[in-house]
Amino acid sequence: LLGSSQLRSAPGCVPLRGETWLQGPRDSGWWSDRAPEPSMPGVAPDGRIVALPSLDARAVTACAARSYIDNAWLIDDALFASLDGEEAWLLPAWHGLRRPQAFYYGHNAAFYTNKLVMAGLLDESERVRPDLDVLFEMGVDENPWDDMSRNESPWPSVEEVHGYRRATRELIDRALDRAPELAGGSPARVDARSPLWALLMAVEHQRIHVETSSVLIREMPNHLVQTAPHLACAHPTAARPCVTAEPVAGRDFPDVEMLTHCGGTVALGRRDHAEFGWDLEFGAQDAAVAPFALSSTLVTNGDLAAFIAAGGYAEQRFWSIEGWDWRSRSGACAPTFWEEGNLDLRLCFESVPMQWDWPAVVNRHEAQAFLAWKSGVDGAVGRDAYRLPTEAELALVRAEATAAGQPGGANTGLVYTSESPVRALEPAATGHHDLLGSLWEHCNDAIGPLDATFEAHPLYRDFSEPAFDGRHFVLSGASFASTGTYAGAATRNYFRPHFFQHAGFRVARTL
Repeated sequence: LLGSSQLRSAPGCVPLRGETWLQGPRDSGWWSDRAPEPSMPGVAPDGRIVALPSLDARAVTACAARSYIDNAWLIDDALFASLDGEEAWLLPAWHGLRRPQAFYYGHNAAFYTNKLVMAGLLDESERVRPDLDVLFEMGVDENPWDDMSRNESPWPSVEEVHGYRRATRELIDRALDRAPELAGGSPARVDARSPLWALLMAVEHQRIHVETSSVLIREMPNHLVQTAPHLACAHPTAARPCVTAEPVAGRDFPDVEMLTHCGGTVALGRRDHAEFGWDLEFGAQDAAVAPFALSSTLVTNGDLAAFIAAGGYAEQRFWSIEGWDWRSRSGACAPTFWEEGNLDLRLCFESVPMQWDWPAVVNRHEAQAFLAWKSGVDGAVGRDAYRLPTEAELALVRAEATAAGQPGGANTGLVYTSESPVRALEPAATGHHDLLGSLWEHCNDAIGPLDATFEAHPLYRDFSEPAFDGRHFVLSGASFASTGTYAGAATRNYFRPHFFQHAGFRVARTL
């Protein structure tokens, strides 16, 4: 069996149309609207784009909304400019769980149009390409309604989709101009019942897909990816050489430090509409948390190296039944972004020397197998065995750190285009690093509603409710690529255990 890095490097075999304009750097005609300029909000003097803070939904202005939308489209365009050559757009992901990038390039435009029509901010007759609005409508999880066989069908040319995106961008401005909440010119309070909520939903959805596409780009063969000159660089430590193939805890990466917590009660859920939120984030749950211990940092690449050296990927006893089935079918023998004999690390746009003190990017199966192995190494058995933290445990620690006025440093918003060393940023008042950002954190909980008042939003009924099936699990805390409201502590992300995101994990145990 081939490991994931070998599969990622395998040559593709997709029919090409000869879109040679997709090779190399993009010119000024690439952008869906205006090209980035330092005078634009979120554009630095060197032309690099960083994410703007999320909109205050209690006081939305047309100017702020337009700048926020412009920023999302600039980031989106800058990310897709990293695809080098036509094959990069048409090659499906090696694992078969996602569509080609050609789909995601059109998906956000279709989402805007479809939701704005549903909300009454656009008329059906204003659709620029009704056929593409259908073609690009859905395709994230490998659920029964996602016909992944469409990956084998011809996609429109990228040039055609590029025109579709530019025309859709003009439609969005038209919808914003006619939003009833902004008619008076004063700041407007927007909530889930407002027509303008559809526009907030669409721009936050676009920001989610920037992150999703960045993961897919990270999974692509190196020769199909080029640097993204309008996005930030990786964390500066990515330039360090890898000085050893046998990392040692305490020298090359920090030891796992467990910090105890007496537990308490934490309020989960958004209680107001201060900013946009997805339907599963609203509700009121006061979660009781028993005493627990939680590692001060995310588990590192160095920790995973010890697991691999001990035969962790080859020992079925460390894996759940489902996890071992995934490992056997995928041929995984190391984390998916490790390359070249586990001495290189694949980032979004480049491969760099292995960084042992960076957090390990793994799926949930790998995280649980590591915890089972480490429990045995440390003699933590039964009730004392290591596990993933719960959503409420992480929320409690974050809430206490925030209340103390020291939430800790946060690598979010594309300030870097990579994770960062687990002790690079300021710790929180609780002693924990990266409570927000760098990587999402796998949680012990299956995703579900916070309380009995849950109601799927009528504009997007299949965003969360289909995932309340016990097979989708919470990801908490955001990543370096999270922007907008998804970069906040109230976000409730979720995926199935075999999916990859920019995600890692901590060690937890019950006291």
